[in-house]
Amino acid sequence: MLPRAYGVHEDPSRELYVLVMERLGPDVILKDTAEDPGLWEPGHVAAAVRGLAAVHAAWLGREADLLGSGLVGQCQTAARMAAMRELWHALLEHNRTEHPSLLDETAARRLRRVIDDIPVWWARIEAMPRTLVHGDFNPRNIALRAGDLSLVAYDWELATLHVPQRDLVDLLAYVLPGDAGEHEVAELVALHRQAVVAAGGAAPDAAVWREGFRLALWDFAVTRLQLYLMAHTHRELPFLRHVVPTVLRLLEIEDHAGEAVGVRSPA
Repeated sequence: MLPRAYGVHEDPSRELYVLVMERLGPDVILKDTAEDPGLWEPGHVAAAVRGLAAVHAAWLGREADLLGSGLVGQCQTAARMAAMRELWHALLEHNRTEHPSLLDETAARRLRRVIDDIPVWWARIEAMPRTLVHGDFNPRNIALRAGDLSLVAYDWELATLHVPQRDLVDLLAYVLPGDAGEHEVAELVALHRQAVVAAGGAAPDAAVWREGFRLALWDFAVTRLQLYLMAHTHRELPFLRHVVPTVLRLLEIEDHAGEAVGVRSPA
């Protein structure tokens, strides 16, 4: 999954640390395609999901081991997220004012309710099986090998402990169109769970897995997406032209999916 590492040189006396890694060239496809979601065909998306699932399976439910491994630093908590609600609201209002063509009042109203309810739904995230997630899993940081479509993921500096569906949300926000269908999303969520199980992960049942996707989507929409939009005020991020509509479409789909099983979005 990672670019190949050929050697490491360490000289603490000089504060010199060198990692010699593979240069990703013609042998990979879809590298740096965040602004071209149409290049990601269904088979490519499925290959990325299966590759990602192998990482998720390895650490799923092993929170103590992961936190003790040194692979992740301080992780987000429900208490910390709740304490940051004022920030998330302020970012949302800033972005609603600065980018009305991307974030209309209907979307802002939905996100205000989600932010208000952070203590409830983030506690549900903490109660679910969590794992090592990439934290920025999208075409800015991934590619596929041209031959077998195996995944190559790089830039792991945002890796953390979270529900595995958080990486899936990130990917789908970039590669699905703004008119994505409910069936298409449901199939990809199910594929992710099936691939985690196939790789040896003890995944919860399908209904709980779908709920985890919904919660991860809310987390992405009120945190990462708002930070992107804030940055977009000062430096254009062209990928937001399709990422924002897709996230809003996913929120709509998950509202419908939740209602179908008696789970309501924040009121």
